[in-house]
This record gives sequence, structure tokens and C-alpha cells, in this order.
Amino acid sequence: MREPPKIAVIVNPAAHKGGAGKRWPAIQAELVRRLGPFEPLLTQAPGHATYLARSALAQGTRRFVAVGGDGTVNETLNGLLEPSGRLSEPDAVLCPVPAGTANELCRALGHLDHPARAFDAAMGGGTRAIDLLRVRWLITLVVDDYDEAITYFTGKLGFALVDDTALGGGKCWVAIAGT
Repeated sequence: MREPPKIAVIVNPAAHKGGAGKRWPAIQAELVRRLGPFEPLLTQAPGHATYLARSALAQGTRRFVAVGGDGTVNETLNGLLEPSGRLSEPDAVLCPVPAGTANELCRALGHLDHPARAFDAAMGGGTRAIDLLRVRWLITLVVDDYDEAITYFTGKLGFALVDDTALGGGKCWVAIAGT
């Protein structure tokens, strides 16, 4: 008899300005009803979902439920990928449950119009491939101090006007994802 797959439920209680934390008891009850008991992995700071996903993946987890917004989904996704952009484990699956502000990936998957679909996806029963976009940028931390960052994300790409004139810089348009 096959053992059921390990599931990691990564929760960002700070998503939607803390609204996800307030909604978490109801979301958790529905997930427990469908998945059985589990120990949620609560994020503590930006980037923590990536660490939690990477650690769970190394321990054999293959199904990941990301409860939060687009940032939580993106961080969890980045924990499942190699630097090349390939899944670290080809059978790894990401299931977003909307609890953030925009929830663009959940919207694209139809989970906002039909919230039960997110819980159905968490249970298993099917997967679908989606496109990923690789973004590479330079982060200016201090004058003449640059650091390169690479991030993968799903959802829509937006742009924001950054005004850095107060710090001696200028105004520029930058690409942002999700949030």
C-alpha cells in the first residue's frame, strides 16, 4: 500500500495586511477536513516561505499548499526551483489558496470565483502546467553598491514608478510581480 504524499501547508498570516491571519482558522478547518491533520508552517518574515518550502522539499514533501497572497505563492515557488528555473523535484506541486490582496494566480486558476477549487487542488486529483517568468535585476543598496537578484514568479507583471530623489537618485520605472 502506498503512503499518502507528504504535504506542506505554508501560511503567511501577515498577507492582506494581517487579514490572512484572521481568516486562517476557517481556512485551516477546511484544509484539515479535506487533507486530514497537518502542522502548518507559518512564515515569520519576507523570504521565509522560500526557506520553508526548500526545507520541506529536502525532507521528501512533494505537495505544497501556499496560503497567502501572490508574494507567498512566489516565495514558495522559488523554494521549489533550482537556480536554472527547473523544478528541484519534477513531481513537486504547488497549490495556492487565496488569502492575500490581489491573488492573481488564484484568479487565473479560477479559485477566486470558485474558492472550493483551491481546496480541491490541495487534495490532489490533477495538476496543470503554467508558464513561469524569470526576472533578473540589479538592486542598488547604496551608491556604487550593486547586488544581482533572480526571482521566478507567476501571475501578472506590473510596473511602478520609483522616486529615489530624496536619496540622491532619480525616478525610474521598475517591473514588479504580483503585489
